[in-house]
Amino acid sequence: MSDKIMFDKVKENYSKIANLEMINVNSGCCESTDDGTIGGSCCESASTGEVLSLGCYSKLIETANLNEGDTVLDLGSGPGHDLIQASEIVGSKGRAIGVDMTDKMLQLGRKNTAHLANVEILEGNLQDIPLPDNSVDVIISNCVFNLAPNKLKAFTEAYRVLKPGGRIVESDIALDYELSEEEKNQSQVYSGCIGGAISIDEYVKFMRLAGFDDIKTEALHKGTYHIRGKVYEYNSVLFQGTK
Repeated sequence: MSDKIMFDKVKENYSKIANLEMINVNSGCCESTDDGTIGGSCCESASTGEVLSLGCYSKLIETANLNEGDTVLDLGSGPGHDLIQASEIVGSKGRAIGVDMTDKMLQLGRKNTAHLANVEILEGNLQDIPLPDNSVDVIISNCVFNLAPNKLKAFTEAYRVLKPGGRIVESDIALDYELSEEEKNQSQVYSGCIGGAISIDEYVKFMRLAGFDDIKTEALHKGTYHIRGKVYEYNSVLFQGTK
């Protein structure tokens, strides 16, 4: 199945999340743990007035060690939860840039960050980042690289836009087993962060091939998703690398 078709499937499902039509994607998400990880791709209902929180690691901004004046890029910024936190740290001398490919998420993210002068949200995807070379100090991403059909292209794009000495800090879902081709192509399995997930070793391999050095991984927690009546075990992992 082509990259475009897979991206279209993801966009369709995440549009429904943004419309609050599909809060859990039938994936058993929002399995909170004491270490701050969240097992799932979508958490919390915006109907309460709170920002919809998407991701698999709620301490990503803390771990990223951002500095005042940094230009930080959030790949797959969604409703803007991590961008809001990042903007407070980088301050007026810095910039917090979000990239997302889903129209409804772009609308929601821009609405939630409209009061922040140092935040900008652009339309794009991990395999085609709409920024120039060597323009970003830190890249953050919260459970999104698993949704990129071409992982090498995604990491190569991330490497391209980072300044020399820049860093990527991204949490993700990794598997230690193989899915069937049918499962990989099922819309809900893919959009639920499982269908496109790969092993930790494969993530590291693609990061190295893209050019990243000083690659570090940290296991956050193990959990399970329930999608279409089947249980999928997963690993929530933090990946870091430098340019």
